[in-house]
Amino acid sequence: MVGNRGRAPGSRGWSRLVFTPAFHDHAALTSANASVATPLGAAAIAWAAAPGGQGTAALTVPPGATATLVLPGATAGVTEGGAPVWAGGAFVPGVPGVTGAALVGGALRVELGSGEYAFAAV
Repeated sequence: MVGNRGRAPGSRGWSRLVFTPAFHDHAALTSANASVATPLGAAAIAWAAAPGGQGTAALTVPPGATATLVLPGATAGVTEGGAPVWAGGAFVPGVPGVTGAALVGGALRVELGSGEYAFAAV
């Protein structure tokens, strides 16, 4: 995985994916997109960073797969489609397909089912 998308370690048949956009200030890259054809369908990410660790990420998780969106340098808030999924240091349930979120090792990890997502770190 080159910092954007890839199969999770130990995953069989691309059933578990990891997306890691580079939203942190010291990244040389400020935007990127990538896609890969998997046996389950296309997996894709397009992201753009903004100052202060903010940014946007559009993801496609193919049917039958799950994914983790990893946001290094935890952000104050994260939304999907304008609805909060992380606020006040806690997961905000209720967004379809977003099954959880937690801080792990200084990065926010958002757990996802299959579908298309539009995240914003604010």
